[in-house]
Amino acid sequence: MIETGRADLSLADPQLVENENAGNRLAQSRVYIDLFNSDGRNVGRFEGSRARIYPGTSFRHSVPIIVEEKGKYEALFVIDIGDGNSYGAQYTLEL
Repeated sequence: MIETGRADLSLADPQLVENENAGNRLAQSRVYIDLFNSDGRNVGRFEGSRARIYPGTSFRHSVPIIVEEKGKYEALFVIDIGDGNSYGAQYTLEL
């Protein structure tokens, strides 16, 4: 396979609503969220949907999160496009 071009994703909205591939190459994405409680303990990794992101397009992923206790959590949101590049952002969630 010839490697040409690149995928160049950017988080378009801090509410985790949309992401856009501004590059010139298809990106095969998978998303997950690592969730931490108020003590900093990792309470789990929650896998989301997978998608092909074509250049110039945006996408939506869903990540089901189930926790035993309600409260505030720190979430590390990661988009892995499988070519050694990952994109991430940290958010505080109240669940």
